[in-house]
Amino acid sequence: MKKLIWGLVIAAVVAVFGGRAWWLYQHRDNNQKDTLNIGIVTFRGAFAKMGQDVDNGIILANEQFSKSHPDVRIKLHFEDGKGVAKDAVSAFNKLMMHDIDALIVTGDNMVPVVAPLIAQHKLPAILTIVGSDDFVKHNSPRYMHKNNFSIGKSAGQFADWVIKNNNIKTVSVLAQHTVYALEGVKAFSDAAKENGISVLKEEKFRETDTDVRPVVEKVLADSPDAIFVCGYGKAYINILNRLKESHYKGLILVDKGMLNPETMDGLKEKSGFVFFDVLAPQDKIKAFNEIFEKRFKEVPSSYAQDGYASMAMLLEGIAKSDKTPEGINNELKKITTIDTVRGRMDIDSNGVSSLPIFIGKLKTDGTYDILYVKE
Repeated sequence: MKKLIWGLVIAAVVAVFGGRAWWLYQHRDNNQKDTLNIGIVTFRGAFAKMGQDVDNGIILANEQFSKSHPDVRIKLHFEDGKGVAKDAVSAFNKLMMHDIDALIVTGDNMVPVVAPLIAQHKLPAILTIVGSDDFVKHNSPRYMHKNNFSIGKSAGQFADWVIKNNNIKTVSVLAQHTVYALEGVKAFSDAAKENGISVLKEEKFRETDTDVRPVVEKVLADSPDAIFVCGYGKAYINILNRLKESHYKGLILVDKGMLNPETMDGLKEKSGFVFFDVLAPQDKIKAFNEIFEKRFKEVPSSYAQDGYASMAMLLEGIAKSDKTPEGINNELKKITTIDTVRGRMDIDSNGVSSLPIFIGKLKTDGTYDILYVKE
């Protein structure tokens, strides 16, 4: 029933805004046919630092490409989808005014409503900061190409390591009500059950929740040996803070959102969280950070690397193509492995990407100890 309701919501949004997008596309700006126009559905608001870092990573990759490919003219167009369905569609509509040849879409929340429009316009699209694999698994004909880790695969590997290296018999999970978090928690819970661990409670919360005490108290009531929290945003940060302030003695397990700049700022120097993230080669990260800091006068988060890698992937497709949307898309479908600033990424026939991960334990100074590496 929930899937049916969600499907109807998406259909309604697309019905209302999709026709408008098609009209805009037909009446787009055709003044610069010698220029490839790349549209970016980005986000600000509560995730301003993350979104800006993604955008700057994209800008940096494009500037470097332009130096080595002076014959290829590319113009970037940014529109803020704010991380929500209605604004994502509005951002897409605005981008269609610019004769867009390819897209980069940021964030799991915005992809479900933008996906039908991508297929309608037959535009090649790179998905960045998107952990869920569902979007590309059912992406036929294939126009969306994911350039990020797999939340399902990573959460499953995380669960396996936690269970095998800690004396736990029970866990509870807290998932934000998003595609990303629900997929991550399901994979974690499935792996736990396969290892004979009892999943006591599976509770959900929303990004807009202002009082997280009830949901935290529900999972604490059973005194599980470990609690896994998956999500992002203010409610997510408040849950992590409340778990620490409750003096809970078990393991607090966290997804990749742990190192989100907003999360780190909101944890008030708390430590001990065990989390997973993408394992990036340190020599490449150091070189990237130096270039980024010189260009933008600030220290980048890992999301700048994601933006950079996504644009680099798109540019590889552009460089080998006939510069038409169809040609770019055909070249992107041929990519099975790509060496990015985030490491070597393998891509299967469905477009599902795979990156190595590490498991870390957060320290009070914001750094972390690496407990395990999964190549």
